[in-house]
Amino acid sequence: MTDGQTAQLEAERAAAGIIPGVIWSTIALQDAEPHVPFAKRVVRPLRGSPLRNLQGWLEILRLSRRFDYVLVRQMPVDIFAPIFAPFVRNRVAVHHAKEVEEHTLISDGPIRRLAAWLDRRLMRVSVRNAVASLAVTWDMAEYERDTYDPQQPISVYPNLVGDDAIRALPDRRDPAQISAVFMCTTFTDWNGLDRLVDAVRKDPDHASRLQVHLVGRLSEAQKTEIAEDPLLAQVFKIHGYLERDIYRVLLEQVHVGIGSLALDRQNMVEGSSLKTAELLGNGIPVYATHRYPTVPDDFPFFRNAPHVEIADLIDYALDTGRISRQDIVAASAPYIRKCNGMLSAADFLRSLSHRN
Repeated sequence: MTDGQTAQLEAERAAAGIIPGVIWSTIALQDAEPHVPFAKRVVRPLRGSPLRNLQGWLEILRLSRRFDYVLVRQMPVDIFAPIFAPFVRNRVAVHHAKEVEEHTLISDGPIRRLAAWLDRRLMRVSVRNAVASLAVTWDMAEYERDTYDPQQPISVYPNLVGDDAIRALPDRRDPAQISAVFMCTTFTDWNGLDRLVDAVRKDPDHASRLQVHLVGRLSEAQKTEIAEDPLLAQVFKIHGYLERDIYRVLLEQVHVGIGSLALDRQNMVEGSSLKTAELLGNGIPVYATHRYPTVPDDFPFFRNAPHVEIADLIDYALDTGRISRQDIVAASAPYIRKCNGMLSAADFLRSLSHRN
C-alpha cells in the first residue's frame, strides 16, 4: 500500500469507534509484509500476480456472511469477477478512479489497449453485480453508473483525514517571497505540472516572486525541462520523495498548496486527493482547477480556478495569508473529517436497506 492508502485506512479504523449504530471493520490485502494491524499478506504463490485477486474474493465471500455490506475497492483487470461477483449480493463497489480510462492515460501501446479492452468487460460484470457504487467524487460515481448500470444507486466516499491529522502547523512563512508546494506521488498528465510550467513562462514578472516546491517523482524529461530553463530553475525546487517529518517542516514555510491542474484530461471536474484534505487540515489553503466534493463552491480556502495564472495564484496566496492557520483549520474541519464521510456513507447504506 502507498502511504496515502495506509493513512486513509488508519483514519477509517480510528473513526470506526465513534460512528453510532455501525460496526465498521477495515481489512487490506497486500503483497508486502504488513506493518499495520488491519493488513493481511497475500499468500506467497499469488503475490505479484493477477491471481492475487483470488484471495481477495475469498476474503470478500467470508466477510459477506458476517456483515450487512462489504465495501470493496475495485480491483484492476479482475479476471475472477465473472466467477465470484454474482454470488456476493451485498457488495458495494468503491471507485477511486475511472479505472478503464486510466489505462490509456498512464501509457499507450497494444498491451495497455488490450488491458483496457479486457478491463472494460470485467468491470461491467463486477459493477452490475454490486448492490451500489461509491466513488471519491460525484462525477466519478455518475460515470461508473452511466457506463455500466444506469439503475444503480450511487454516492460519494471521498478521501478525508482523521481527527489526529487536523491541527494547524507552525507558521514560518517568509513574507518576502510567496512559497507554494505541489506534491504528487508521481507527476502524471492529470496533475498538470506542464500547465504550471507554461503559466510561469507566460508571466515571468509575477513568477519571479514565486517559489514552487515539487515533492514527488518527476520524469527525466520534466527534470531536464526545468533544469535547462533559467526561469524555471529559479521558480521550481525539485525535492523528490520526502519523508513525512521533512515534508511537514517544508509545509510550515508555504503559503499555499497546489492541487491537480488537469483533471479535465480524465474528463473530470471534481477531485478528491488526500493531499487536499491534509493541507486544509494543516491550515494551508489549496489552489486547483477542479471542484472538491465536500466543500462549498464559495469556500474561501479552496480555490477552483478556471485555468492556471501565476498572478491569480499569488493574489490568492496573499489574500488567504491574512488568515491565521488556526482559523483555516477551524473552517475546514467539518468538510475534511473522515468520520463525517463515514457517517454519510452509513446513511447511504441504510437507504439501500429500505430499497431492498
